[in-house]
Amino acid sequence: MQAVAKTGRAWLWLAAIGIAALVLAQMPLTLNHDAAWHLSTAFRVTEGAEIGREVFDINPPMTAWLLSVPALVSNATGLSPTLAMRLFTLLVCLASIAASAALLLRLGFDGRRLSIATLFVAFALLALPGYEFTQREHLLAAMTLPYVLLAACRAERREVGFGYAMVVGLVAALAIGIKPHFLALPICVEAWLLFATRRPALALRPEMLAMAATAVSYVGAVAIFAPAYLTQVVPDALSNYDGFEVGPGTFLLRMAQELAVFIAAPAILLAGSRALPASHGLRAMLAALVGFMVAAILQGKGWSYQFLPAAVCAVVLLGLLVALQDFARIALAARAALLAALLFALFPPVINLVDGYTSIGTAARVARLEQVFRANPGPTGTVFAFITTPRDIHPAVLQSGLRWANEAGVMLYLPAMVREELQEVPSPDRSVIYATAERHNHQVVADLERLRPGVVVIDADPAKLGMEGLGFDYIEFFNRYPEFRRLWRNYAEAEPIGSFRIFLYRESIARDG
Repeated sequence: MQAVAKTGRAWLWLAAIGIAALVLAQMPLTLNHDAAWHLSTAFRVTEGAEIGREVFDINPPMTAWLLSVPALVSNATGLSPTLAMRLFTLLVCLASIAASAALLLRLGFDGRRLSIATLFVAFALLALPGYEFTQREHLLAAMTLPYVLLAACRAERREVGFGYAMVVGLVAALAIGIKPHFLALPICVEAWLLFATRRPALALRPEMLAMAATAVSYVGAVAIFAPAYLTQVVPDALSNYDGFEVGPGTFLLRMAQELAVFIAAPAILLAGSRALPASHGLRAMLAALVGFMVAAILQGKGWSYQFLPAAVCAVVLLGLLVALQDFARIALAARAALLAALLFALFPPVINLVDGYTSIGTAARVARLEQVFRANPGPTGTVFAFITTPRDIHPAVLQSGLRWANEAGVMLYLPAMVREELQEVPSPDRSVIYATAERHNHQVVADLERLRPGVVVIDADPAKLGMEGLGFDYIEFFNRYPEFRRLWRNYAEAEPIGSFRIFLYRESIARDG
């Protein structure tokens, strides 16, 4: 028995070292593209830019306000924006792991069980995200996990300090404020808690009061400090942003690809154990898993990172199951399912490492783009790209130190317009869709005319996000605007980088023109 215990401890140490190695190996890699754009907007907000006018983002202001923390740290310390953002996210995850471990201890997990469960939490938050490390959904998963476990403590009537609960509720509310779809999480968790306890008075517990106060303060802050988000961004999003949505079949296929193994593993493990262990921690995680899946469904895009919180939740659920089981009594098929799930969960970080450290991977492309941007700042030190996804471009812009030449990070409202043009039967909202897209198209061209970016990038990938399979060409499309044709004479094409065509501003061409 002593030998078995030593072997178990050795595996736990090996797992901890492996997680730490994966995290450290990913720290130098380029920033996630969405995180790079949102951090760029945070820098602009800290300099006084108004959200909804000078910074135009489909996401509510919470993202920019939260990421003002690493932006201010970067400015104050001289840390690179990429490193500041990664360290910020790492600290958030470590705090979440520590808080989750403390709550698991209150739920009766101690000794070996606590070690196993905490290692699964650490893996889910630190290693599983891979390239999605620092994504908004990654922050959501880390910042709300203690809230879910605290709900389990309430179901078991475990004592939790008032101040501790208030902080947990505040942090969870900040994360939920990133997107309105994330409200699905507390709705599902609170519905489960009410069903499990039959105690409506629990709705008035400290963490919920903190969440409610934070939500009310947030809405007020948006109305006061970012009114243009409500009057400009939200109406435009309601008219055009569904251009990125996919059909039900495509969405379900993507969801199955992202979550099937993670959900199947705990299900098989439960079947192998023949009974659900008597733990409200498991039931709370199941409720959270449902909430995260509902949030992904409500978004309707099927993008991989939108399933990340559900994957994190499933891995934590699996960890709780493993910690509560006597493995000697678990069926062989259940053990095989666990091993398969863990190996599958290693794919994102391993693929990210391979992609980041190869000469043709994401980090290499970003470095080449950054080099071109630095070498061609143009008359105003700005860069622009005709893109519908910020991948590669915004990490390079952020690292180059140059500025983006428009309020919006991508062509948010163009896919809906392009789809309308190609539909045989236009939708009833075609005029509204066109008006929104045309306004933003003219704004882009006006910004380019005013700023003359040193580099303009054209996404030439046939599978452009939101316009897959349509054979869309940005230059051909924007040539319908006379001011664009006049502007474009000032740019000369350089060597492409991957699927990006590179155009450089030439002052001599501009003068001669």
